Amino acid sequence: MARFPASFVVSLLLLLTVPRSAIGQAEEDEPNPATIALVAEVTHVIPGTPFYVGLHLQMPEGYHTYWKGNGIVGVATQIDWSLPEGFTAAPIEWPVPMRVDMISISAHGYHDEVLLPIRITPPKELTGDTVVLKGNAIWMCCAKSCHPGFQPLEITLPVARNTETGSPQKNADWAPKFDASRSRQPQTSEDWETQVLQVTASHIDLAIRPTCMESGRSVPPNVYFFSEDNHIYSDLPQIAQKQDDGSLVLRLARSEYGAGDPTTLPGLLYCDTSWGDADAPRLQHIRVDPRLPEDVPEAVTPKEAEW
Repeated sequence: MARFPASFVVSLLLLLTVPRSAIGQAEEDEPNPATIALVAEVTHVIPGTPFYVGLHLQMPEGYHTYWKGNGIVGVATQIDWSLPEGFTAAPIEWPVPMRVDMISISAHGYHDEVLLPIRITPPKELTGDTVVLKGNAIWMCCAKSCHPGFQPLEITLPVARNTETGSPQKNADWAPKFDASRSRQPQTSEDWETQVLQVTASHIDLAIRPTCMESGRSVPPNVYFFSEDNHIYSDLPQIAQKQDDGSLVLRLARSEYGAGDPTTLPGLLYCDTSWGDADAPRLQHIRVDPRLPEDVPEAVTPKEAEW
């Protein structure tokens, strides 16, 4: 029997809190619009040498799947591994998301296709000529209706002989897609700093400013915060307040759907232009993780009419 992690159950329960009329419901026997496959960046495994596999999702036009901080609807793509003895899998390395719309409900995810890389470390000693990596994949594909996906996946890779050393050979078909995904990984920036100014039951005020205020730089226009842990409500506007010193304060609606008691506010800051200088003209996403104050009150999501 397939096993699914607790995080999926929580995500599915959150999805079910949205009215059926708001999202549309797929017929039970309707096939999932997205296709998913477990693919490898390498052609073989070298004992003790880490390598990458990935979850490749392909969506039809108009459909999307979800980022790890999916928002108030949807389910983040996941895989529950069943690996050979001695193998370990790191967390998914998520490329930057975009804002997606599911029947006027704003969330975070991917259109068209996405490759989610995962670092696998094999043991230093392997017996046999091949290894089989297996896992149960979970995802959600939405447009005017939502389609949960559950599928066992596996991939078989040959094991290199003891005479082979160095890095595994790259798979010519998939290596370019892994490189493209890595080019979309979020980065940090020492040029900007963030600070949580205030936390109330309904909102968080997040300040964004240049690390060096004397630099004369201003926060770029059209900033949006992608919450990694769903503690920010994705379907209410983020209110930007420009400050006289060139900094910006984002007022973010809190979400009752965030799990646990966070001590920081992890996420990505997006802008239309770039957070970088001439050497980084297209740095549109930077990862931030400012600390939250102690004794954060319980979240009460504000009503749209009151926001």
